[in-house]
Amino acid sequence: MRLFIAIDPGKQVATEVWSAVEKLRDKDYPIRWVSPQGIHLTLKFLGEVDAGRENEIAGTLDLAVAGTHAFDLCIDGFGAFPTSFRPKAVWAGCEASDALKELHENIEARMSTLGFPPDDRPFSPHMTLGRVRRGGRVRDLAGDFEELSGFRSNSKITSVELMRSELSSSGAKYSTVHSARLPT
Repeated sequence: MRLFIAIDPGKQVATEVWSAVEKLRDKDYPIRWVSPQGIHLTLKFLGEVDAGRENEIAGTLDLAVAGTHAFDLCIDGFGAFPTSFRPKAVWAGCEASDALKELHENIEARMSTLGFPPDDRPFSPHMTLGRVRRGGRVRDLAGDFEELSGFRSNSKITSVELMRSELSSSGAKYSTVHSARLPT
């Protein structure tokens, strides 16, 4: 099974983000958009994992989040990877608070003890909203993002999710395998 560790911003914030990019979605760019229910902040992608390891990973995730108290996640701005001039993915940015950075570092450290190597890229917290379709070309999106510059939303984060991703031709479907509660 394909697993990852993520923060679910909650239905209200996901709906706000989805609504904020409505004008961008309406422009008919060759982008495959994530459904509002699929909006999340990935903290660690684990990849294909044997089904028998779910409990081991869930227990280690519980240990990783034990030192991080519930915190506010601020969603602030939109952008694209690698750049708005040559986008491959469109995202909503998340403020890299001390709590979020510490949580990410704890998860990386704990998951490495299970054989999941740390990510070699710097942590850039974001929620992927869409990916440019293979062979698709999108012009510079900087002007579109400028129109969205006033968007800001907050979510109280009280848990971290171990998620399963099932890929299909209609897009990925996500389900929660385990929810690790943050102390309040």
